[in-house]
Formats: sequence, structure tokens, C-alpha cells
Amino acid sequence: SVHFIASAVFQTFDGPNLVSEASVLESTPISQGLLYVKTESNLSNIGIAFVNSQTTPNTIALQLFAGQGGMSDTQTVTLPPNGHLARFVTEIFPQLASLKDFDGALSIHSSTPFSALALRLSSNQIATLPVASDGMYRPAITALRVTSAQRNPAQVNFQIDVADLDSNTATSS
Repeated sequence: SVHFIASAVFQTFDGPNLVSEASVLESTPISQGLLYVKTESNLSNIGIAFVNSQTTPNTIALQLFAGQGGMSDTQTVTLPPNGHLARFVTEIFPQLASLKDFDGALSIHSSTPFSALALRLSSNQIATLPVASDGMYRPAITALRVTSAQRNPAQVNFQIDVADLDSNTATSS
């Protein structure tokens, strides 16, 4: 037997010219997940799609966390049997549309498994975003130091300090 892998390709065009594309592989069913959310007014937005492969409705709880870890808002979405829903986070959480910039995380969970995928739309660019089933890590370089260098053969030794920007929102619990 052969395992069939489904994928989708999303493309943006400027007239007849392909500007960008992103591909998304199949999404394994999960009961909880985390997603990095960064929106900028009139510049970028995050789209998320949910799929319910069950024969009964599925209610998914959504918790939006601001960058400092405090809960910003909660919503629920109910998927019909064998149904799906795709929305921008600014549609699910309308208050984000009026903010100039939002940087945080979205926690999603349900008692029944569902599949989810996310896309980031920035101007005319599309990128896929992972929906992590058990946590996420968004590193930021806080310092870079060159500790030594030599000319022949060329070698540079350095140290990088990294901080987790989502340390307060990075676990599914």
C-alpha cells in the first residue's frame, strides 16, 4: 500500500506574473495547538483554516495571547460534521483589525481532534506557518560577540545570545 500525501499550493499574481507561492502539506489531526500571530494594519494578516473530519460537530476554543503573555481575548468556532472554516485572525478577533501592530500567539484546543493550517499574508507575499501541537519557540538574537578571529586560514569564532520571545505563551498548557 502507498500512503497518499495531499498538499495545496497557494499563489499570488500581479496580472499574469507569479509574485509568490507557498505550499502546505497535509495537516495531522490534533486536539490542541499554538500558532504565532503577527498582524500589521494594512500590511499583514494571518489566515487559519480548520477542518473537522468527524461525523459530529466540533467546537474549537481559541485563546489569543498578547506578546507579554496576557490573554487578550477568547472565541469559539464550531465546525459542522465533515466541515471546514477558513478566516483571518482579524475576522475571528475583530479588535485586531483596528490595531496598528499585534504580536502574540493563538492557542487552539478541542476535546475532539481537528486539523489546522495557517498562512501569513504580507502585502502580496504568502508564507506558511506551523501550527505546533505542543508548543512553539520564536527566538530573537539579543547579542552577538566575535570572540576571536584569524586571517590564515580564515576563521571567525563568535557567540550568540538568544531569547524566546514567546516564553510566556509557548506551551499548550
